[in-house]
Amino acid sequence: MPPTTFCRDALHELASMSHNDGWVRGAYAVCEMYGAADAGRFETILKRLSMGTGGTALTEGASWLLARWQFAETGHS
Repeated sequence: MPPTTFCRDALHELASMSHNDGWVRGAYAVCEMYGAADAGRFETILKRLSMGTGGTALTEGASWLLARWQFAETGHS
């Protein structure tokens, strides 16, 4: 699945969640910044961001996205 499609679906899911949560804003930001990357680069970015300093919005958002990305990439979309 292309990252643009993945991010569109993820942002749709995030729309039902509280935008006051930092990780939700972080996930939005990751998709906005990197959603146009090719699939391999997008996964690398998600992995690197999710290994960052725990507790940041980007780290938590990337971790949430990475789990869904890996699930989607195994054909379970």
